[in-house]
Amino acid sequence: CGAITHTHHRGAPREGLVRVAVAQTSHVQSIGIDTEMVMGPPLAACLAKRIASAQELELAGAMPPAVFLTLIFSLKESVYKCLYPLTQTFLGFHDVSLVACDAGLVSLRLERAAGTFEPLSEFTLSYEIDTDAVHTKMVLDANFVTVGPTFNL
Repeated sequence: CGAITHTHHRGAPREGLVRVAVAQTSHVQSIGIDTEMVMGPPLAACLAKRIASAQELELAGAMPPAVFLTLIFSLKESVYKCLYPLTQTFLGFHDVSLVACDAGLVSLRLERAAGTFEPLSEFTLSYEIDTDAVHTKMVLDANFVTVGPTFNL
């Protein structure tokens, strides 16, 4: 299985970034990756309520608000990209919640069912933030079984 993501630098449409992830299906069921250029503060303020709940935004810690909102957006995109091929279920931004955020690792929770994934299922994702972009990844192990509410990947 595999995944691809791409983005363009603001003001430089011919400059961008492409990331690809590939794994053997004997090891991995699905992969979701995303890369986003960090939103400007005005755009982040405009989109905040569409992307995240007040509880999610409280997890920002010392991270600048626009960077944190870009991270939440990208994490939720990675969850969608990972689960959709398996479930054929559309997940909106408020169907997935950020519940914990640590340096490089986060936990997200489904707020509604998606295929065989029950509400309150939790997933661990990884992320990196560089100068002007956020990169996120969700990997669903081949041995993953949907039998309980919490899963670490």
